[in-house]
Amino acid sequence: VPKNSPLKSVADLKGKRVAFNKGSNVHYLLVKLLEKANVPYSDIQPVYLTPADARAAFERGAIDAWVIWDPFFAAAEQQLGARVLADGTGVVNNSQYFLA
Repeated sequence: VPKNSPLKSVADLKGKRVAFNKGSNVHYLLVKLLEKANVPYSDIQPVYLTPADARAAFERGAIDAWVIWDPFFAAAEQQLGARVLADGTGVVNNSQYFLA
């Protein structure tokens, strides 16, 4: 999420625009994170974007959160101050993806 976002947890994504690459591993991560937080997938507004388009939307404030992998996350963290709400630790078998 953006550095000044009021969102603090996955549960806060209710009603929010969440960008990710449809059908990708981060799509799966998002589904699992929402399940863990007891948030129905239908309670978020999915925004299907490629990483480059999602980065542009993130910078413009057109989305509330972005589910992405490195190096895209690392760049957003370093250049924009993006914050992590959750990663795949204990949720999926890999942890190279971040919800920011």
